[in-house]
Amino acid sequence: MGTYFTGTTTRENADEDDYNLLTGEYMTRRTDEQGNIKITKGNRGRKELVRLKNFNINDM
Repeated sequence: MGTYFTGTTTRENADEDDYNLLTGEYMTRRTDEQGNIKITKGNRGRKELVRLKNFNINDM
């Protein structure tokens, strides 16, 4: 998922969130007003996947 907030934001300096549902690994990229990019990586842990036919928003 990427987000673009200004007319000068490009794909290279946009905020980005990447989360792998199978492995639990994630990466976030944030760009501040000065153009500095901060990347954070980690692992949230693997969670059991839910089949769509069994999905219930009230269980979340």
